[in-house]
Amino acid sequence: MQLTGTQRQPQVQGSLVLRDGGLQLVATGERYNDMQVRLLFTGNRVNIEQLQVGSRSGPLQLTGQLAYTGLGLEWVDLAVQARQFTAMHTPAIEAIVSMDMKIHGSLQEMTATGSVTVPRARLVLNKLPGSAPQEVQPWELTVKGVYGPGPEAVASTTGAGPAPVAAPLPFLRADLQVDMPQNVWIQGHRPRQSRATAWGPRWWS
Repeated sequence: MQLTGTQRQPQVQGSLVLRDGGLQLVATGERYNDMQVRLLFTGNRVNIEQLQVGSRSGPLQLTGQLAYTGLGLEWVDLAVQARQFTAMHTPAIEAIVSMDMKIHGSLQEMTATGSVTVPRARLVLNKLPGSAPQEVQPWELTVKGVYGPGPEAVASTTGAGPAPVAAPLPFLRADLQVDMPQNVWIQGHRPRQSRATAWGPRWWS
């Protein structure tokens, strides 16, 4: 690789090849293996000729191009394919995905199209961070029309409705088909019950 230009306007020429790499991510709980990467740098563009990542259940592959101006991303043209890929494997979340997706556009207008299948997933609510039992008030569990907005709510003097929630990725438009067959499970809390307070069917002689 050859690096020229300035700190704000770098120009990179050359290639980067990685064979048989491995990566352990604490956030996903999965050790990714069999990483094969081949990148070609041509000035202000990166050609992803091969980016393959293996997991315990299947691979993920990404190809395409990235273009940048200075240190900012200008546009992307990517294709992502996964087959039984372990995306998460933590005590709280386990998820395997298959996908065939294309991403194209800039940070001002980007589109994502394709399909995503989740053949197997499990979410354990009581193992998520901050999921311990908490004391709540009635108005935190029901609609405002029953108990009102709560004592800490500030009355609106303009009569306007609630402010809209900002989208996390306002530049992204997605047209994805998501399929979740009957092997996706959500496990909630199981409150303990003593024999004195437990309710159930009783038979009398």
